[in-house]
Amino acid sequence: MIFILKPLYEMITGEFSIFNNIVFNYIAMLAILRLSYKIAFKFIGEFYVLGLISSREAGSFLHWIIRFIFFILLFYIFTLLIWMMQFFIAISWWVWAILGVGILLAIILIVIMFRVKKISY
Repeated sequence: MIFILKPLYEMITGEFSIFNNIVFNYIAMLAILRLSYKIAFKFIGEFYVLGLISSREAGSFLHWIIRFIFFILLFYIFTLLIWMMQFFIAISWWVWAILGVGILLAIILIVIMFRVKKISY
């Protein structure tokens, strides 16, 4: 089973890219691939312990399926985090200052309203 699923997995995951920089992309993809491997390995180990699977072929097949699913999930979570970081960095400091002051004033206003309401009863 490994002779079929491993090349297929490598072919599919080799097309994914997070960064335009090759070095950063290899580092990020290595981290995602390694993490998906560890998660799949742990799942399959638990499946053997629980008696859900017993043959090596079933373990190999499920390992590659679980590994691929977690690779996709981790890839898109990591991509979302990178996008959010770039979005927040792109916003000017004065916008963050205005937002911070506005949130602080809203919190102070809410606290004052609750205190006044408590005193009036």
